[in-house]
Amino acid sequence: MREVFKPASFFSPLGRDERGTILVQFTISLIAILGFIGLALDGARVFLLHNDLQDLADAAALAGAASLDGTANALTNADAAARSLSANDPTNKKPQWWNASSVAILPGTQGVQFFDTLVNLEASPPRPTNDPKSARYVTVTTGVWGVAPTFLVAVGAVSNTSVQASAVAEAITANCKPQSMMLCNPYEPSDGSSTGDTSNFGCAYLGCRPTRGQMFVFSTTGNTGNYTPGVFSLIDPPGSSGSDGDTEHYLSQQIVNACQREGTSPAQGQKTNATQIGINVRFDQPSNQRGVLETAAPIVIEGIARSPGNCKTTVVTPPNFNQANYPETCNSTQYSCPLPFDVSFSSTGGGSTHIGTGLSDANLLAALNAYWQNHHGGSWPTDPTTGLPKTRYQAYLDEANAAGDSGNWQTENVEPHNPTCLPVDGSGAARRIISVAIVDCAYWGVIGNRVNNIPINTYANFFVTNPTDQQGNIYTEYVETHQINEKDSGLYRIVHLVK
Repeated sequence: MREVFKPASFFSPLGRDERGTILVQFTISLIAILGFIGLALDGARVFLLHNDLQDLADAAALAGAASLDGTANALTNADAAARSLSANDPTNKKPQWWNASSVAILPGTQGVQFFDTLVNLEASPPRPTNDPKSARYVTVTTGVWGVAPTFLVAVGAVSNTSVQASAVAEAITANCKPQSMMLCNPYEPSDGSSTGDTSNFGCAYLGCRPTRGQMFVFSTTGNTGNYTPGVFSLIDPPGSSGSDGDTEHYLSQQIVNACQREGTSPAQGQKTNATQIGINVRFDQPSNQRGVLETAAPIVIEGIARSPGNCKTTVVTPPNFNQANYPETCNSTQYSCPLPFDVSFSSTGGGSTHIGTGLSDANLLAALNAYWQNHHGGSWPTDPTTGLPKTRYQAYLDEANAAGDSGNWQTENVEPHNPTCLPVDGSGAARRIISVAIVDCAYWGVIGNRVNNIPINTYANFFVTNPTDQQGNIYTEYVETHQINEKDSGLYRIVHLVK
């Protein structure tokens, strides 16, 4: 019998057959998966581009902030540093592999602004400043980069995505070495061309001033508030009330407990007694003042005779003692002769600072020989490196280390060379070193004794040659100059991102 075709019976098994449905589901899922992958790739391109632009903005802001030193060219240098980094990115962080389909609408650094406080930081734009002396913050905004996404363009969702980044960096001066005194740079140009960087004080090139071995006599008297080049002033310590006790304590310090962020501020008043108390403890003279660091240097020759067992010094002045007849006076072993002064001084800054002629004067060498003969016998030592007479500080280091004939003291019965009243400071010979902030006072407009938060870019170390006298004069010899960010200077410019 012939079988009759029945449509219902033919399609019925097909309706129950599920073996091919996975292809349909896979096709639909694949479209969705590819869509998500496309979105992820396009999103990643935008994310990576933004990250690179943010890295660029951060680096440019930090580079710009590093130049905010308060000098006349600070803003120009900071702007150039920020823009140069974006144009010649040494870290190769500019957009790379996705750049082929990207369009740089405004490449590089679009804007660089400077401001002095964080007030209105969230505003657009932040409050700017054009004063290089007060600019502490820099904000950098990159150009706008356009990314042409692949998937979003294909589906007609979007044709281009714009990406931009910005950063704010701050410059901080951290002073980790106490500078209790300030000297208006005596070599600051007087023709109005000063830039405030004090670069001509203690520099290395030929003709630079001062030279090692020159004496500087700092006086707290005679300053009428006119801070012209050469004027000397004490500095109020951070958080000071301006009292003499605060100044005495600060002058006696060798190290600081914590680094300070504040700039230099001239002290109020002349404080003659403060210099005697704060400086002379280094010469084994007790002060009996609370807070003063009561320690002495290892060598404390003051050029006096002491009453045996009495820590209050009794000054015995050699007959007719002055610089002119120093050699003849020191020939007698009856006296302990002090380190001699420079033969002649030039006065600057209204008499508040005197600068000596240093070792270039032959008459000084005769006086130095007399000092050495008085205490040790023989002649003043010579620097083997240069073949020139040693500076007072170099000879003092010899005495502290008992080098050569400096270990032989002929004047012990007249004046012991070791401290007898105070313990020796742990810093050793450095106890007779004081650090003085160097400031271009004309540039900064330092007037009177008003507080001036002046950033320090330079300080100089001076060797205290003799005790401070009753007039408050501080007798020193120039040793060396240190610049900010110099290794082991204790003076640093720190930059960090704020936003």
